[in-house]
This record gives sequence, structure tokens and C-alpha cells, in this order.
Amino acid sequence: MVKAALLTPNLTMGGAEMWIVSLASSADPERLQWTGAVVSGWGGLDPYLCRRLASHVTVHTHDGGWNQQPGAARLAQRYFHDIHEHFGDAIRAACRDADILVAWGGVDPRRYAPDLRIPVVQTSHTTEPARPDHNGFASAQHLAAVSEAARVHFRSAAAADHEIQVLYNGADRARCLPLEGRGRMRQAWGLADEDIAVGYIGRHSAEKNPQAAIEAVARLPENYRAIYYGGPTPRDQTTTQRLRDLAQEIAPERVRFHPSVEHIGDPLAGLDVFMLASHREAFSLGLIEAWIAGVPVVATAVGSLPELQQRYGQLTIEVPLDASPSELADAVVRAHGEPGRDNARRAQQIAVEHFTSEAMCSRWADYLEEIVSPSPRRRSRSSRRFASLPTSQ
Repeated sequence: MVKAALLTPNLTMGGAEMWIVSLASSADPERLQWTGAVVSGWGGLDPYLCRRLASHVTVHTHDGGWNQQPGAARLAQRYFHDIHEHFGDAIRAACRDADILVAWGGVDPRRYAPDLRIPVVQTSHTTEPARPDHNGFASAQHLAAVSEAARVHFRSAAAADHEIQVLYNGADRARCLPLEGRGRMRQAWGLADEDIAVGYIGRHSAEKNPQAAIEAVARLPENYRAIYYGGPTPRDQTTTQRLRDLAQEIAPERVRFHPSVEHIGDPLAGLDVFMLASHREAFSLGLIEAWIAGVPVVATAVGSLPELQQRYGQLTIEVPLDASPSELADAVVRAHGEPGRDNARRAQQIAVEHFTSEAMCSRWADYLEEIVSPSPRRRSRSSRRFASLPTSQ
């Protein structure tokens, strides 16, 4: 069994933060035991993620940072095990009994705890190249990326000479299952049976192109409606208002906005089409969650999607990066038709088999076992697992 610690620069509602929580909650305890997690708090905190992480692992933090987020210090006091004076002390406490530290966000733990003696794995969750002067990976002996596309983040950094292992992401299947069902959800939205709901669930960040659902609905008949769940990060409080202004301008009374929810199964069940016209992704958890829920998807071919479709076949209705409102609208119509439903059935089967949080944790357990305690038998098993996922039958 491997004993490992986790490091995250924040716990806002996002894919990398959900990845941390999924690793903590879904690992097989007979193979992978988490000794602790350290949260810097610099990027902000989300109550749901704080509660989820703390329910599975002892969480350490420090009393600096918080990005001036109101209430963040209270969240830390409520959910975290220990608030240290210095960040280095939080790292040492989380890693005290660990064989290895798994981190993301480019925070170099040895900058704060130079006496740290265990190996460090840094993980890339972005396809954005690291800055040439970035040194957050200087002390990492091992690099992992959540998709082939996410490798580029490391290749432009000082760590470019390291081997980069791809470990595909996974979503919490239970979070994607409906509790009340499609009818109750659509009734709460005020939709009639003939209305078609086009949804966006996630952060209102520019690189995710969240306005695409509004633009598509505005070009379609009145029974097409846009449903939004999510909001801005603590660092950007203006994006939701921009979306509201756009909705009022081009699709008045046809767009509904909701805050992030802990359980997304019912919103997903209520949707007819999921829109993810991102300009940049590494491995979208929102995409996998929509697949698990069986929702037809309109998406741009970014991040892991081209890799997965090369392996498994067509899984979404694709749109170009610079898709016009008319192109987005046409894609929604195709997604709501038989082509989109065929893709959704195939994508659901593949996601449930290969891209759950449990499957992801199994890949990570293999990887960490090989680092901590390599053996010829384990090396053979892990190299087969990492070389490729199974193809669709």
C-alpha cells in the first residue's frame, strides 16, 4: 500500500479541485492511503469541496492568503484539521507519514518546506503553456498530465526533460445520478414538455466560452431554452453579469441562471443538450459528467476530446473553436436528434467503464505504486495500463 499526501492551491469549484476531492474519496484504501492534504487557500475555497475533502482526509492549511475571499477563513476553521502559522508547516504536517506527495497548480512545496524528503508528483490540468520563468516544478521528480494535450504545460517549463505520464481524469458517478428525476427538474425550471433545454454547467470563465448556449438558443425557435449552473471564480466576479446582460439582449425570458449545486444529477437529467464550446480544456469533468448522465453533447475538439474520439469513435457533435451562433444552433439541433442520441449512448457506456473517479484512482494507484515500490511485475502491468485505454468494441 502507498501512503500519499495531496497539495492543492485552492478549493474553488473547478475540475482540478474536483479531481483532488475524487482522489481523496474514491481511492481503494487497500492500495492507496492518504496521510493528509494541504490547501494553500490562495485561490479561494468552496464550502462543498471543503466539506467533501475534509470528510475523507485530514486537511492542513495556514493563516495567510485566502485571496481576500469573504468567509474563507471561517470555512477553514470549520472544516480543516489544523491552521498553521506557516505554509511550510502545513506541508510538513500533511506529509509526515507519506511516501509521496501529489500536487497541482505549480506550487513548489520545497520552496516552503526545503527539508521535505519524499518524492513529489506535479500534475498538469491545463493546456496553457507554463511561463518561461515558471519554477514551480523545479523540485518535482515526477510529472503527470490529465490528457495528452495537457503535456504542453510542462514542455514549456524547466521540467521539460522529465518523463510525463498521462493519467486520464474521472468523474464521481454518484454525483451524476438523478435524485428526483427529469420531470421534477423541468417543472422547477418552468419548462413545458415540448421545450428543449440547452445546458451549461461550470465556471463562467472566458476560456470556456459560456455564452455559446445563449447564442445558440437565440438563433432557435422559442421553445429552446438555456439553463446555466455555476458562476464566476473568486478572481472574476463580472462574468455572470456579462452573461445575464447578453441573455437579456438576445434571448430575453429564455435563459435561467442558477448557482453551483453539490449534486448535478437532476440538472443533467433535465437537459436535452449539454453545451461545452470551450476554447481551451485539458480534461473536462463537465463533459464526462454529461456523458455519464447520458446527455447529448455539443463540444469543441479541444483537450482530451480528440484523443478519446480517436480511440472510441464519435462521442459529441463537434463545433469549431470560432463557431458562429448559427453553427452552434445547427449543432444543438443535430445533438437533439438521432446523431446526438447515438453519440450519447456510446459515450455513456465508455464513461461508466473507463472515466469514473474509481477508474481514475486505480490508474493513480498503479502509477504511485510503481514510483514508491517498483517491481518487474508491477512495471509490466502499469506500462500496459498507461500506454492506452481499451478501444470501443
